[in-house]
Amino acid sequence: MITILVSPNEDSKVKQALGEMGFEFPIPYDFQLFTNNGIISRERKVYPEDLISSIGDGRLGRECAAMRERSQFPGVILEGRAHFTKEGYLKVGSRSTRWSRQGLHNILRSIKYVEGCDIDFTDDISDTVECLRETQSYFDNTDHSSLRTRPRFQSNWLVPTYEERYIYWLQGYPTVSVHRAQAIAQVYPNPMAFLGAVFGDLGQPSIDSLLKVSGIAKGVGGAIIRFLEKKVESNQEL
Repeated sequence: MITILVSPNEDSKVKQALGEMGFEFPIPYDFQLFTNNGIISRERKVYPEDLISSIGDGRLGRECAAMRERSQFPGVILEGRAHFTKEGYLKVGSRSTRWSRQGLHNILRSIKYVEGCDIDFTDDISDTVECLRETQSYFDNTDHSSLRTRPRFQSNWLVPTYEERYIYWLQGYPTVSVHRAQAIAQVYPNPMAFLGAVFGDLGQPSIDSLLKVSGIAKGVGGAIIRFLEKKVESNQEL
């Protein structure tokens, strides 16, 4: 059975809808799931009212930071639908707000691209519960290669540069996009420097060196370390 940790601050109707799946636990966001691909964190916002107020009082920023710290895959569930006036301004109930359609859309882009949190839209509480089920199922599946495979090596030059080869090599690690690979390369300019820092003197991978890289928090760093630990274990078995 799926186990979902639920914040004590979450709506009682949501807890009731989760039923036996939900276990109240003091977490700094609404939901935490445990999957085959790591910990998944989610914050639910009634959309757009609660989303707007949480931006104004700073809650959303703190919640996104907490999710990035504890989870490899943070995300926000926006429950409801936004409605706009003829002039393109967001309506909350019958009241018009100062938020334009473009302004609201830019907020959503900031959540995704700046805060690093995925966004799911749901219609109501029951739809949110179903979204959590689907998220659990998706991340329990270890094979997601149906849409694409890892891109082939690309270079701006006839012969790839050393840096291009190194950045491509770094992208072989879990959760390491080209941007994260570039950030790692700025701190550790070659594979020996990277592996030497990660393994250290004890020969066991440590997350501390990864946290020195801009844009890598414990969730992403933990995924890389778990990957290296598995490689070390498999080599020992051989």
